[in-house]
Amino acid sequence: MSEKFHDLRLPLTLCFGTRNMPLGDVLELTQGDVFSLERTLDEPVRILAGGKEIAKAEVVAVDGNYAVRILSTTASETLQTSANE
Repeated sequence: MSEKFHDLRLPLTLCFGTRNMPLGDVLELTQGDVFSLERTLDEPVRILAGGKEIAKAEVVAVDGNYAVRILSTTASETLQTSANE
């Protein structure tokens, strides 16, 4: 990928897990409700850019803030493939 794009800023999304729920259940959600996700605590989270997975990471704390430690990455190949589509 051309270096002219290296300063381009992308929003990243962390995907902690997913869950399918009936619309009626979603509409009834209220403050304090808890539901489980389809992912265990020890599984890495997915990092998405433009809706495509670019890395897997673990959630950590740094100075009292959430942070992620990259475990594996496919960023270069994923973004290059997306740029060519």
